[in-house]
Amino acid sequence: MWDLLVVDNASSIPLAPRLDLAWHPQQRVVREEKLGLTHARLRGIAETNGDVLVFVDDDNVLDEDYLEQALVVAEKHPRIGSWSGDVHPIFEQPPPDWTRPYWVMHAIREVAQDQIGATPYGAGLCIRRPVAVHYCQKVMACSLRLALGRNGCNLVSAEDADLARCALDLDLEMGVFAQLRLKHLIPVHRLTEEYLLRLVEAMEFSNLLFAWLNSPDKARSNLEGKKWILKLNDSIRKFSRSIKEFGRLHRKFGRKKRFYRAKQRGIRAFHQILPLLQDPASHLKAIERIRDWDSLVSPRRR
Repeated sequence: MWDLLVVDNASSIPLAPRLDLAWHPQQRVVREEKLGLTHARLRGIAETNGDVLVFVDDDNVLDEDYLEQALVVAEKHPRIGSWSGDVHPIFEQPPPDWTRPYWVMHAIREVAQDQIGATPYGAGLCIRRPVAVHYCQKVMACSLRLALGRNGCNLVSAEDADLARCALDLDLEMGVFAQLRLKHLIPVHRLTEEYLLRLVEAMEFSNLLFAWLNSPDKARSNLEGKKWILKLNDSIRKFSRSIKEFGRLHRKFGRKKRFYRAKQRGIRAFHQILPLLQDPASHLKAIERIRDWDSLVSPRRR
């Protein structure tokens, strides 16, 4: 028998009175007042004791045999520590064709065959208990990891990778498996240009922060390269303004340019908080700055 735990993450109207979970003999609803996906997952880990944990977001619909297949993977691959599977999108409305390159940012993934070594996504993420415990310890040792993960309207992420890659710390493996299948419900607003631009800038920032947390020296080298590219592109942009055809090119490549600028905003946001990251006494201040995301990346130019 498996346990069902629903974490009510500081919802404005408590979930417990509105959920009918009587169909499951081992179900509970717990409320986590600290807003954020990372806080919700930490609470879920603390409230459970199973050997295998499966994280399901509120916009995921698991195939009927998902839990069964998760255990099959665990038994067949004793060295696997974190794993997930195929994520199929269910769009509220047919999305515009231009959005297709950005679907991956919504954790959409087709898994045709098993891949040991691939980083699993957070949707339907399965982890062994020792990996979950190790993750909790890492977060307690470094409060900056609390900055990873969605928080209200804040789209900063990489908490999934942070949790999944804890398997490697324990000399275990990661992977994705074709037999695990779920549907990801995607509403219309998540495929608007405005939302995707915000998602791009937040993910660029998240990747840099995640890299810095796990390997500051390597991240610093990567960041210097990005900084050089930013300076180069600033020079190119100034030169482009003197070209008579600039207006026509801007109209033709306007959307690509806006998405490129979104990536730049994410990089610049990381530069802004880097001094706070390097000073342990300023880590809480860094988290506050990240939580105030719109202020950190402002102004946005279209």
